[in-house]
Amino acid sequence: MMWNLIGGKTPFLGRLVVSCAVLGSAAALGSVGYSSYIQIRERELLRNEDQPILNKLNSGTTAPLATRIANQESLLLKIKDSIARTEAKRKLARLYGDLATQKISLNELPKSEVALQRAMQLDPSNSRYVAQMGALYERSATLQSEPDQKCVLYQSSAQYYRDASTLVATEQDRIANLESAINGMLNAARTLESQGLPERAISIMKRTLEWAPDQAQATKKVEAFISGQH
Repeated sequence: MMWNLIGGKTPFLGRLVVSCAVLGSAAALGSVGYSSYIQIRERELLRNEDQPILNKLNSGTTAPLATRIANQESLLLKIKDSIARTEAKRKLARLYGDLATQKISLNELPKSEVALQRAMQLDPSNSRYVAQMGALYERSATLQSEPDQKCVLYQSSAQYYRDASTLVATEQDRIANLESAINGMLNAARTLESQGLPERAISIMKRTLEWAPDQAQATKKVEAFISGQH
């Protein structure tokens, strides 16, 4: 042992510890690899089981929109693979978004709202449906004759657009949604002003200025409103 220490050789126990560590690391890597293989294999089996259902999801594209939605809702419950189920949810959400657009064009706003709520539930990170909800509330506000309700609807529209701005991928889309949000708040302020409530209108505009980006064109309108130059 003294010769090992003086000669700089690694003691036997030291070599044993190193060997055990190496073997332990190899075993751990092997375990991870095996676990990954099992997960991949399990998913392949689930995908094979799901394939007939997925084929049905991709068929019947010429059927009426409501029929396609009903069919996909029932098939969605049968999909076992989580990744395939998520993708199916996104596809179904797109159908609900299309249905919402259709109902808005027919002025069936409550049905459009129900469709959008389901779309957002199915695909919560998609800004499209949140922005559509903003447009829906904006449309509802323009049709509302009662000033207080009109003001509330405009502000709700603005909030949806603000929420949509946090979900988009590009700065350009973020600013576009915020422009719509600012315009919604401007319309709410104008409604209040027309009812002889300038203080409340100014208060709304000041709160809007706290989050309105400088690069948004509508921000200048807010500043003009506050300064009385609108």
